Amino acid sequence: MTTNPPQALQPGDRPPGFPKRWAGGAAPRGDICSSPLVLSSQASTMTKALKKAFEVASRLPEREQDELATAILEELAADERWEATLAQSQGALERLADEALAEHRAGRTKALDPDAL
Repeated sequence: MTTNPPQALQPGDRPPGFPKRWAGGAAPRGDICSSPLVLSSQASTMTKALKKAFEVASRLPEREQDELATAILEELAADERWEATLAQSQGALERLADEALAEHRAGRTKALDPDAL
């Protein structure tokens, strides 16, 4: 898969993926350095694409850099919370899967027709 490198931003441009609702400065409040996010020790190098994104972002005004940093940190923290929630629910998911397999083996299921959905 080929991706195009990010284009340089012009004054007034909004970086790709930067939420429109924050373009006017209404970013979420909070200290961007106080995120509970703990980065993995396995991530020791940045990809070329991420380096380029940070290079482009470094040319934004300070306020927009902070808004973008807040958005990135919040997204990473949300991913971490999702992973933790999913890990805690493994027992329940296994029970549901066992129940579904038992119902299927007992002939209490029907084939799903995606066209009928």
